[in-house]
Amino acid sequence: MNSFDVNILSFLNQFAQKSQVMDSIIVLFTYNDLLKGGIVMALMWWAYYCPTENKLFNREYIIPTATICCASAVFVARALAFILPYRERPLHTPEFQFNLPYTMPSETLIHWSSFPSDHAAMFFALATGVYFFSRLIGSFLFLYVCVAICLPRLYTGIHWPTDIIFGALIGVVTAYLGNISAIRNSVNHLSSKWLKKSPSSFHTCFFLLTFQTATLFKDVREIASVAYHVLRVIPSGLH
Repeated sequence: MNSFDVNILSFLNQFAQKSQVMDSIIVLFTYNDLLKGGIVMALMWWAYYCPTENKLFNREYIIPTATICCASAVFVARALAFILPYRERPLHTPEFQFNLPYTMPSETLIHWSSFPSDHAAMFFALATGVYFFSRLIGSFLFLYVCVAICLPRLYTGIHWPTDIIFGALIGVVTAYLGNISAIRNSVNHLSSKWLKKSPSSFHTCFFLLTFQTATLFKDVREIASVAYHVLRVIPSGLH
């Protein structure tokens, strides 16, 4: 622990268990995928289909952001969580004496390192990508990600402030690199060829991708986890 993290978390934690209604709403925002990624993805789909003269320009940034930028941000964040030294989450740190908000499950993310935040990485990458083509919507998304996604994860003790800050940096840098002209043009060239050849399959796959993006690829990770354990069991069962 460091004083920066402790001071901010201590300030927020003093409001826990003061109101069951407030705690329940904040916990709802912490876990509800519709209120997190669903809102962000809805705005991206609106921008994708918005009937304006800028529609094609918007898509030049939306497709790379929703594909390589988001996936890369989550991958980098999760890879660092495994590589870097383990960091206990505030609600599981005995010496911090975290006051658990009402309705917040105490067993949340046990033995999962908190640094960095993959939520911050993912959603700051999305907000940055949107900001490139719309400062208005992008600014709103930055505010929404800070208040509706990241702040609840601090309040409920899932992350320390530096987890969020470093995750946000990963997201912003990943989105910036993914939208460099050469990379963006390559992605858009491939996607435009696919879109012209088979618009139905393109939009089906793009929808599935954005759906998984909204949930931080939760279903994909669950499938991968089960597949990993099955593949480990099968060889031993053959002997």
